[in-house]
Amino acid sequence: MSPTQTRPAVHAGAGQVLTGALAFEWTKLWSVRATYGTLLLGAALVAALGAVLGASASASAANGYDVTQPAPHLAAACLQLGQVAVVLLAANVITAEYASGTMSTTVLAVPRRGLVLLAKTLLASGVSFALGVVLVLVGTGVVAPLMGDVGDFTGTQLAATAAGGGGYCALLAATTLGVGTATRSTAATLTGVVIALLLAPQVLSGLSLQWLVDTSTYLPGAAALPLMTQVDTPYGLGTALIVLILWALTGLATGWARLRYQDA
Repeated sequence: MSPTQTRPAVHAGAGQVLTGALAFEWTKLWSVRATYGTLLLGAALVAALGAVLGASASASAANGYDVTQPAPHLAAACLQLGQVAVVLLAANVITAEYASGTMSTTVLAVPRRGLVLLAKTLLASGVSFALGVVLVLVGTGVVAPLMGDVGDFTGTQLAATAAGGGGYCALLAATTLGVGTATRSTAATLTGVVIALLLAPQVLSGLSLQWLVDTSTYLPGAAALPLMTQVDTPYGLGTALIVLILWALTGLATGWARLRYQDA
C-alpha cells in the first residue's frame, strides 16, 4: 500500500479575501430593491432643487441681477439635497445587516473584520462616487436650459465639477459607513450625519461666537462646494479635500474600533 499523502493547507491571501468580500458585498447591495429606490431618490431631489434654483436664476437675470455662473456650479449646490441619498446608501450597507441579524453571517464568511470594513468602504465609496458624478450631470441638465446665457460653461468646468461631486460623495459615504459601523443603527446614523451636514452649519454660523462660526466651516458640508467648484470660500480645494479625508478617517476609525472589539 502506498503511504497516504497529505496536501499542505492553502491559505488565501488578504488580496484574495478582499476580492471575495467585495464580490459578496456587491451582490448584497444590488439584490436589495431599496438600493435602486435610493439612487432614484437622489436624482429626483437634485432635479427638483435644480428646477427651483434654475428658475430663480433665470428670473433674477431677467430683473437685471448679475447671477452669472457656470451651470454645473449651480448644479453642485443641488447636492445639498442629493447627498441624502448618499447617506442612505452608505448607512444601509452596514446598518441593514445589524438590523436583520446577518452581520454575524458576514463576519463568519470573512473572519478578518478589517477586510469586512474595507470591502464595505470600497463598495459604498465607489458606488457613491459614480452617483455623485451622475447627480452633477442630472443637475446640470436641469439647470442649464433654465439659466440660458448666464449659465454658460465649458466641458472642463463640467468635468471638474462632476469629479468633485463624485469625490465628495465618496468621502461622505466613507464617513457615513464609519458612523454606521459605530452606532449599528440606521436612525442614529442618519440623524448624526444629517445634523452634521445640514443643521449644524446653519446653527453655528448664526452664533455670535467667532470660534463657533470658524468651526462650522470645517464640517463636511462646508467643504463640499470648494471641492466641486474650486472656489476659495471658505478655503481652497486642497484644504477641502483634507477636511473631508479627515472626517472619513475619523468615522472609519471609530467604526473599526467597535467592530474589532465588540461582537457583531
